[in-house]
Amino acid sequence: MAVRLGVVVPVRLLDDSAFGILAANARAAPELEFIAVGKVEPAERGKPANLRIIEAQCGLYEAMNLGLAAAGSDYLLFMGVDDRLITQNVPRAAEQLDGAPRFPLFALPYVYDGRQYRLKPRGAAPCAYHHQGVLFDRVTALRLGGYAAQYRLHADLDLMFRMQQAGPAGWIDVALVEFRPGGMTTTGEHSLESIREINRIYKAHGVSRIDRMYFFSMVNLTWFWLRRRLLG
Repeated sequence: MAVRLGVVVPVRLLDDSAFGILAANARAAPELEFIAVGKVEPAERGKPANLRIIEAQCGLYEAMNLGLAAAGSDYLLFMGVDDRLITQNVPRAAEQLDGAPRFPLFALPYVYDGRQYRLKPRGAAPCAYHHQGVLFDRVTALRLGGYAAQYRLHADLDLMFRMQQAGPAGWIDVALVEFRPGGMTTTGEHSLESIREINRIYKAHGVSRIDRMYFFSMVNLTWFWLRRRLLG
């Protein structure tokens, strides 16, 4: 039986622009299950059959949990509406998944600023991955309670670590998302809170901070904080 892939997209306001992006992605990748969660503004005219919209006014990770609970796919990708789904890579990713053992999560490359990043698993040791570079096993994520409410900014990191405590990560060498930064963590307003929360999560799970993604996160968050202080 073929492995089924799904995409969950939390949207603060699902207006005509956001709906257009989601509908275009759904039409370009009809084999994917799309679930959008957010406050709905437009009428759902011309909605593709593989796009489901859940109307909810809630926080980011609560929206992701609603999508997780509503999905029926084997593996789920979580992405922002401003990110670009690389739809032409979907068949190749599904083909690699079909021939792979079942893992709690699969890491995969992601694209940022025209460059592809490949954060591969390191044996059984839990690793931090970019959120848009992970496919989560839906059943395992549900069993573990999804995204934890105790973390406001980085519940995705906590879930990745908990998923890897359930079993090692697999690797699919196909990028599905071109990440486009935005949101609370990139404005600099919450950078110090973000740094504290990341360190709290690493400590809670006993994960080594000698880690490429940890270094990348700390450098970026420090830069966001400095930029905000300098530019106002």
